[in-house]
Amino acid sequence: MQGLADLRRDSFSEAHPVALMPTGAYTWGELMGHVAALRPIVAGASMKRWALYEDDSYRFLVGLLSLLAEGQTVYIPGDNHLGVVDGLSRAGVRFLGNFPDVDATPIIANPLRENDAPLRLCGDMVVYTSGSSGEPKALPKSLAQIDAELASLEVEFGGQLGSCAMLGTVSHQHLYGFLFLLSWPLCSGRPFWHRSFVDPLILARRAARLDGTAWVMSPGHLHRLSADMPWKEVRAGVKAVFSSGGPLDYSAAAVVNKGLGQAPWEVLGSSETGGIARRQQLIQDEPWQSMSAVETKVSSEGTLQVKSAFLPESGWYRTTDQAEILADGRFRLGRRVDRIVKLEGKRISLPEVEAALVSHAWISDAYTLVIERRREMVGAVCVLSQEGAHALVELGNAAFQNGLRGALASRLSTLAVPRLWRVVARLPRNAQGKLLAQSVQTLFEGPRLPEVLAEVPRETGCSLRIYVDCSSPYFEGHFPEAAILPGVVQLQWAEELARTYLGLVGEFAGMKSIKFKEVIFPGRVLTLELDWSLDKGELSFDFTSSRGQHSAGHLLYGDPA
Repeated sequence: MQGLADLRRDSFSEAHPVALMPTGAYTWGELMGHVAALRPIVAGASMKRWALYEDDSYRFLVGLLSLLAEGQTVYIPGDNHLGVVDGLSRAGVRFLGNFPDVDATPIIANPLRENDAPLRLCGDMVVYTSGSSGEPKALPKSLAQIDAELASLEVEFGGQLGSCAMLGTVSHQHLYGFLFLLSWPLCSGRPFWHRSFVDPLILARRAARLDGTAWVMSPGHLHRLSADMPWKEVRAGVKAVFSSGGPLDYSAAAVVNKGLGQAPWEVLGSSETGGIARRQQLIQDEPWQSMSAVETKVSSEGTLQVKSAFLPESGWYRTTDQAEILADGRFRLGRRVDRIVKLEGKRISLPEVEAALVSHAWISDAYTLVIERRREMVGAVCVLSQEGAHALVELGNAAFQNGLRGALASRLSTLAVPRLWRVVARLPRNAQGKLLAQSVQTLFEGPRLPEVLAEVPRETGCSLRIYVDCSSPYFEGHFPEAAILPGVVQLQWAEELARTYLGLVGEFAGMKSIKFKEVIFPGRVLTLELDWSLDKGELSFDFTSSRGQHSAGHLLYGDPA
């Protein structure tokens, strides 16, 4: 096992496979040739700070090694949308790779055949937090920090993996993917798949064609595994499954354990701390075991503190998670202390509100936040259990919410009981499983969407089960003779739900083949089929219910503004 700083041109043989793709593999010799071809281009620039973004992991690696070999500082943003580009431009960096509407240097495809340039990586990196609680924060990372964590991963898990290939659903643009799917396999001599997979089912089908694999997943993907997962075909070849970036439900761990005969390895950590601890949930709420290279203790305020070579300084780093150290040295996490708010002078723990919600039989997942209306109040975004979905349809929104408020009143103060509610099929999380606070906030802004009771994802779209409550404001005033959902609202719902659940992008540019066949009355449960083609810029929708098809058609979108 080497570190990034230890890599040299002769670290591996010319034929050593680095990145796998459907047609074969990029070899170490090809990688060195691609790096040698790009280095003079980045070396000739006056700037010593570069932002790097590429969807393809191999091309990203070519850019990364080229920049580090020239002693550059490499900024690795989690996204490449225009807001990120604007912020990086103000920071005075050059751009390498795939950035829109900016003068970006492409990562060249033709390797330099005659290559005797020495390789020695000596630059620095800047990674970003997930932005789960606001704007992403830039975090400098030295090669020494990165290499210390890579060595730790090999100590903890290397013996279990052998020489298997690494495949995953997370992006190398975030630290978890950067470490597990790119740097660790590169330095340990394991090949990695050249792109991340958008669907675990596709990943599993690819893994079935390889001799041995390890999967690097987000909790969000593990929570929504397809019923068609080919467990029998991959069981013998999967060496390990990793999950990081957020909490993994025991039920999801149990599904993987049943399918593969092993539970996922959950890795606790953050962009600031790196990896802290690991566990496999063979029982619910399994305690965490600190990594062998990490020291942990609990502060006088009850929060977890860590010390490791992954941190920029040698002292103790205080996290915002409460923790309890057990007699055997393992620990359990408690609530986050940075989510305690004040309403009308009273301290309220939002994690405590969420714990009360998920203890109710109607709620399987929840997130709370403070919403400002005429005054500040607690808002709740809830994912319903099957029992909860049935109760909502039977009772209607008003009675359903009153039932929840009544149940919470015995556990929470009056101010802590949520006053505003939204029902979604899943909480919005990024590719690493981090909850996106800004996306949750937008659920309380703009037009009110229907309650989404369930989601069934597929490769190009999803099927949503939605409830149209009698209290929906869209029934008011449109048709005086009867309460009927207007067709324009159905189009709006299709678009907004596709933006939330499918990542639809672009500006509305038209529609075609729109059909309205059966009116929608209040109190209906609908099935909405959505399919999104990014290449065509076309969203197909189809509203149906037990009464048959209500509406269907295609919405067209141009390039994002």
